[in-house]
Amino acid sequence: SVIILSGEILSIAEPLLERNFHPTVIVRGFLKALQTSLDTCNRISRTIDVDNAEEMKEIVTAAIGTKFSSRWGEQMVDIAIKAVKKVVTKRGD
Repeated sequence: SVIILSGEILSIAEPLLERNFHPTVIVRGFLKALQTSLDTCNRISRTIDVDNAEEMKEIVTAAIGTKFSSRWGEQMVDIAIKAVKKVVTKRGD
């Protein structure tokens, strides 16, 4: 969640502040890391056919692949896909 992510960012920034790094230098570093992350996401992302049931199941299975889901995996995947399809909004692009 946002609170956990914020806490992690602050825990990384604290030692830098203790070493007298200026906050703007730290923020500049975080922004550079953000840009690198976004560039990587754009490079490795691919278009998904949301009407391809097998492709959707593969993605959802990878996302919720835990010990808990091993018993109920198939059912959880189907429920997740149906739930998303109920609330999704189609865009023109």
